[in-house]
Amino acid sequence: MNSQNRVFCLIAYDIAENRRRLKVSKVLESCTNRVQESVFEGYLTHAELGKLLKKVEKILEKQEDSLRVYFICEECRKKVILIGRGEVTHPPELIIL
Repeated sequence: MNSQNRVFCLIAYDIAENRRRLKVSKVLESCTNRVQESVFEGYLTHAELGKLLKKVEKILEKQEDSLRVYFICEECRKKVILIGRGEVTHPPELIIL
């Protein structure tokens, strides 16, 4: 699979309880990059994102927590403004399955 089949996603959460927050962050860190405390970026296929969200849904309490996924096109990703530390996640060059 090449990077053209992947979509740049920004994922942010607000989770009320520390234990759930830690579990969700570990799931997200398995296939995305943490760019801030509760914000992650990554290039995912729709299938990968679906699996990721199923895992997260099992952890979240929908009455207390929230998770948002934003899809950002490549042209818009190039226009991201970053002030301070870090860098915007780059497209993967090589994907090992």
